[in-house]
Amino acid sequence: MKRATPCRARGHILLTLLLLTVATTALALNWLPSVNGQMQRRLRQQEQFAVLREALIARAVNDDNRPGSLPCPAPNPEVNGTAPLLAGQNCPQRLDGVPWSTLKIRPPHDASHTPWYYLIAPGLQDSESSQPIHSDHPSGLVSALGALPVGNIAAVLIAPGPALASQQRPSVDPAAYSEVVLSQQSDGVHFALSGQSNDQLYLIHRDEILRPVERRVLRSVLRCLDEHARYSGGQMPWAAPLVSAQRHGQVACTFGRVPATQPVGSLTQLAQETAASLQQAAPGEARQAACSRAGNLLHSTKQALTPLLQLAGSCQAGMLSAEKAAPLVNALREALDSFGLASSAQRQQLLHLQDGFASGTGAAALLVELEAYCGNLQAQLGALQQRQEAASTQWAQCVSQPAPLINALSLLSPPGTSSAAARWPMVWGAAACDFLRDESSWWARNAWADMIFYRFAPVGVGSGEWPQIAGYGPVERLVIAAGAARPGQHRPGFDFGDYLEGSHAAAGAALFLREQVDGNDQIAF
Repeated sequence: MKRATPCRARGHILLTLLLLTVATTALALNWLPSVNGQMQRRLRQQEQFAVLREALIARAVNDDNRPGSLPCPAPNPEVNGTAPLLAGQNCPQRLDGVPWSTLKIRPPHDASHTPWYYLIAPGLQDSESSQPIHSDHPSGLVSALGALPVGNIAAVLIAPGPALASQQRPSVDPAAYSEVVLSQQSDGVHFALSGQSNDQLYLIHRDEILRPVERRVLRSVLRCLDEHARYSGGQMPWAAPLVSAQRHGQVACTFGRVPATQPVGSLTQLAQETAASLQQAAPGEARQAACSRAGNLLHSTKQALTPLLQLAGSCQAGMLSAEKAAPLVNALREALDSFGLASSAQRQQLLHLQDGFASGTGAAALLVELEAYCGNLQAQLGALQQRQEAASTQWAQCVSQPAPLINALSLLSPPGTSSAAARWPMVWGAAACDFLRDESSWWARNAWADMIFYRFAPVGVGSGEWPQIAGYGPVERLVIAAGAARPGQHRPGFDFGDYLEGSHAAAGAALFLREQVDGNDQIAF
């Protein structure tokens, strides 16, 4: 038997290797287009998700009614991309199609040419049931995809993929497209995937929505403070210290929350100053600001009169006992001192009644005296209320015809001699602050006052005493958004460290960082 020579053996080996190389190359050439196509589809889907994400964030930031809220999912997204109206206080469907028409984008489709679907957090619906919507309020949507639930998901965008065997399409039923299952738990709505699913889920966290919204809020507050100071001799309003749950502004407080009240001279002084600013304001922006201030003064006067009139009316019922009268006298005295709407004689009479009820002697005579006191007070406050209402009727024509309002403001003073008001409702001096005055605005309804702080340098203080921005220098004022609570922070709290981090948390903070290593404060200046 002949044996293969070494050369012939090597030839067989080379031929075998060549055949293997050809086969491998052929397989690779068939496989690469498929892999490349899959990668391209994934990339296009990621790009589509980025478009949808940015559209939802833009909608949340620019919503003037309820910043931070998201539109309801749209039914049958193949033909309808409009977010439906609420069904009561909730979206008709928590999971349905992306509302592409409402978001002003083209109809989105995933890599299988199926419409994208969308799951909204219950705490971010454009509904009163979601209030408050701010950075520290739970979204109410929890991911149960992993072993540990992850909360505060704002929205889920779903690429459904091709229909499964059990799904019949087209359909108006979201279950014909998505295999996401929902369950109501104690901490909110949990979502997961059913056993057999080809959905691809893209999650948007609450902070991704509300951090940009915070920046919008900061810009609004900063503009208000600047415009107010511009028409108030350069002076910012005194801030409200953390210890004041009602946000009462305090003299010399330059670091705190946006105030709801201010210590002022008196209503008479406020009315005179407002009338003078109207008299001096030239037509245009200055007059609009003066008119806005006048409107805010009239609004604050109504705010002060309403509880006082209720107190004065309640002690005329003729059915008061000494036990009930004593706390009523205390409430009257506190309210009159807060608003400065009592003469010195009236305050002395209240002190007399207060001491009398405390001693427990002569209760019957004191009740008669209290009823007479309240009757006189109610008549005086009623007369002031009429003057406030008369001035309010002139306010609508303020910009074009300020003279009638100027005359009405000159009469806006309490009978007798009034005193300084310790807590007069804040009178903002510019139209840019109207959202702070309106109790029905997004600011009030969504409790942004709990999350926003400001720091300023009083008029006349040298730049060496101004707050400093690291890497920038001294600034006259800045506004801070606290962001969501971090580990170790307890809210509500009475320490800046419960809201702010690092150097910002000092009560007399002088150095502020635009970018924090371990913090989520945001600053506008």
